[in-house]
Amino acid sequence: ILGTYFGLFFLLRRMMDLHDDTGSRKNTLQIILVVAGIFFWSVAFPVPSAGERGKLSVTFLDVGQGDAIFIQSPDNHTMLVDAGPGREQKYQVLRWLRKRGIFHLDIVVLTHPHMDHMGGMYPVVREIPTSELWDSGQDHRDPLLQKIEDSVTNRDGVVRVVTAGQVFHLTDVVTLEVLHPHTPPIQGSHSDFNNNSIVIRLRYYDTEFLLTGDVETEGEEQILQSGYNVESDVLKVGHHGSRTSSSTDFLQR
Repeated sequence: ILGTYFGLFFLLRRMMDLHDDTGSRKNTLQIILVVAGIFFWSVAFPVPSAGERGKLSVTFLDVGQGDAIFIQSPDNHTMLVDAGPGREQKYQVLRWLRKRGIFHLDIVVLTHPHMDHMGGMYPVVREIPTSELWDSGQDHRDPLLQKIEDSVTNRDGVVRVVTAGQVFHLTDVVTLEVLHPHTPPIQGSHSDFNNNSIVIRLRYYDTEFLLTGDVETEGEEQILQSGYNVESDVLKVGHHGSRTSSSTDFLQR
């Protein structure tokens, strides 16, 4: 692309040199300006390739010890599931979204209130208007969680506590089935925050993604006992692949 535009530029510049009259030089200059304008527009706003158009995009971001998953529908509805850790990495997800040209989020999901999942969420919702924040409803009096919720509601977004059995639609062809947490929540487990994570089965036509947060074996058992279909094409393993999650029964379903 660059070679083509620079070739056109030098060709038109040569044409300009060959014309002595003022009118011809003026017309040629106008053509050069049009070509330059097209070039800079194509660089600033590139047209997506055929592979990027008309497909669901699910991106698992590398945020170190943490989770961050970005989902974009074919008609550009957007969803972010967790936002990675805090401290020196807290702006990583925000920078990635901005670089991708994302200036609005339809749904942001906080699977559970642990820092490796919500540490980078406050910069995201503070800078990018968010229509809905999904919360697991766990009693967690953390000032950061309150700041996250306030940032969403202050821009007319809503905070939604989701539970097993609810079904939502990101678009007509992207279905979000909430498989967990249940009511009442799990108590007395190895980690109640992990075991009451929001678990979502995303379906796009005949392709399914199972996003499990940090749910551990107790939560997995409750999902299976409730009879939910967990069969999926892609599994985001629970708790970063820890031995406390991904039980044999759960994986075999």
